[in-house]
Amino acid sequence: MSFYSAWNINDEAMSISFYHSIKVDTLVNANFVLTNDDATPAAVVPAFKPIDYKKDFDSINRTLKLWWNTTLFANTDYTLHVSNVKSAITGDLISGTIKFTPKYDINPGVDNSRPTRDPVDVEDYTILQPSPLESGYTEDPDEDDEDDDDDTPTESIKIVKVTPSALDAVQLSEEEYEGRITVEFNHVPASNFVDSDNFRLQKKLIGGGLNKWVNVNTVVAMESNAPVVSIYLPSTDNPAVYSYQTDAPATYWEPAYKYRLTIDKNVGY
Repeated sequence: MSFYSAWNINDEAMSISFYHSIKVDTLVNANFVLTNDDATPAAVVPAFKPIDYKKDFDSINRTLKLWWNTTLFANTDYTLHVSNVKSAITGDLISGTIKFTPKYDINPGVDNSRPTRDPVDVEDYTILQPSPLESGYTEDPDEDDEDDDDDTPTESIKIVKVTPSALDAVQLSEEEYEGRITVEFNHVPASNFVDSDNFRLQKKLIGGGLNKWVNVNTVVAMESNAPVVSIYLPSTDNPAVYSYQTDAPATYWEPAYKYRLTIDKNVGY
């Protein structure tokens, strides 16, 4: 069973997209060893620059970039050995190998500085306000507002990014995003509010009269070292499975349905 959903190499780095959310403190160089596939395999040292998970790991897409720190030669077989990386959901160890053969020499050169990333376009949505946010990302419509005379938030917490976006308006393909929604905040929300009651996912059949929104039986978890909440959808199997439990293909987004995510305004308290 593979530990990755995709990988890629270019002149600057090797990218690995993991199937599971990852404990970022296990993303260290010692857990990523590159060897050549000569008759007597030898470690390529130092294969990568020191890993800085704050810059090199995209927790939303679960993608790690390993920046080359040595020359790799064309038509030479290499193997990346991954070990002792932990799942943020189950705590299980993740290990495996990736074999590849560059078609041309990869030479990072003498300039070891990382390329500058493009600025991130951050949408400034304060979820503690009583007004709707965007495309179904709203406060809980069942919240009792009788005592909400003062709507001044005690702590400013904002949504930075939701993946996938516009769930309320878009019919997603059944394989898209592997049955997971991620909500990234500007800082860690209150952990006692990270559950399916406060991050409520619903679905509704498209067309066919006055169809009602139906709650989806999700699993909600927070990243251990990032202000990111993941909402996992059940598969349509019987019994249902979640994407963090298996690498096997499954249907999570049901055809002919649309989805919406409701976030309670109290998650920041």
